[in-house]
Amino acid sequence: MINFFAENFWGIGAAGILLALGLLLVLVQTGKWIWFIAAAITAILTLALLVVEIRTVTLREEIAATLTEIALDLESNNAQKILRHISPNRPDLEKHVQKILPRIVFQRATVKSNLTIEPVPGATPPQITARFNAVLIASDRRAGLENQFAPFLFEVDFERVGDDWKATRYEHHDPRGEAFDAISR
Repeated sequence: MINFFAENFWGIGAAGILLALGLLLVLVQTGKWIWFIAAAITAILTLALLVVEIRTVTLREEIAATLTEIALDLESNNAQKILRHISPNRPDLEKHVQKILPRIVFQRATVKSNLTIEPVPGATPPQITARFNAVLIASDRRAGLENQFAPFLFEVDFERVGDDWKATRYEHHDPRGEAFDAISR
């Protein structure tokens, strides 16, 4: 429930407005100005909470922003932009991605909203495992496939490098089943 309010200003705003309106209705019914003061205090506290929410960035929001950047960089088909999202501590992953990139042309990469994150307790540097769905529309030069729609369930491990989250591992599976998963590899 706290994450809902920490990542969604609509909940804070709606609750504050409804409470303030309710207090104003009580003012109209009773004529006592104390209810106006209570409504004003509620409005001020609501605004303060909205400012705090907007300025506070949760880990989930950080990872979501990183995944959005990765999706945009995939769509650009610029290898250097894509590779900058890989941890410098994982040259094997970078080499693997460098091997696949020349054969794939991404037309569209969309990260779905079902992102879940799981921080690794006590990890230094900080690490997180992210699970989410994504849809890719891509062409495979090697296989001769054009504009193929492919939904994936991703699991990506990230580690904090400076101010950024960098990928250290990824897995993807086709949620439609193993037969589709085998085709996508």
